[in-house]
Amino acid sequence: MKHIVLALLFFVCVGHAQTIDQKRSSISNRVEKAPEKVETQEENGVFLKGEYKNILEQASKEEKAVLLHFGAEWCLPCKQMKRMTYPNSIVKGKLEEGYLAFEVDVDYFWGMDIAEEYGVSKYPTVVILNSNGKVREKHEGYLGPREMYRLLRNY
Repeated sequence: MKHIVLALLFFVCVGHAQTIDQKRSSISNRVEKAPEKVETQEENGVFLKGEYKNILEQASKEEKAVLLHFGAEWCLPCKQMKRMTYPNSIVKGKLEEGYLAFEVDVDYFWGMDIAEEYGVSKYPTVVILNSNGKVREKHEGYLGPREMYRLLRNY
């Protein structure tokens, strides 16, 4: 009986150790940094990829405002905005006209740092900066295409 209990205890410990190892590798994947260069826009044609600091520098050079979209993979309203709001032709046109849009993924540490910098703790949140990096508008919560357009046309 002791041998059976010890064998079961052994298998439970091995299984637990594997689970911990998988969680560690998942966490280490989230520590990765954002890419260094400002690259082309994402598949929906709205968000620039690259490092946040480079986006701000580019905005200053081009004298464009910056739209920061704070969200996470687990955030359903964030996903809905990416699928419904940003691809809307009127919103997309307004963004292309005078904004550099950047998605801040708070699932990563670099995203959490940027969120902390702007006092963002609810998702989705949209922060609009002028070309000098000064906050002009901050909106917490879901924005549909109509509401987003109203927000964008003010700047």
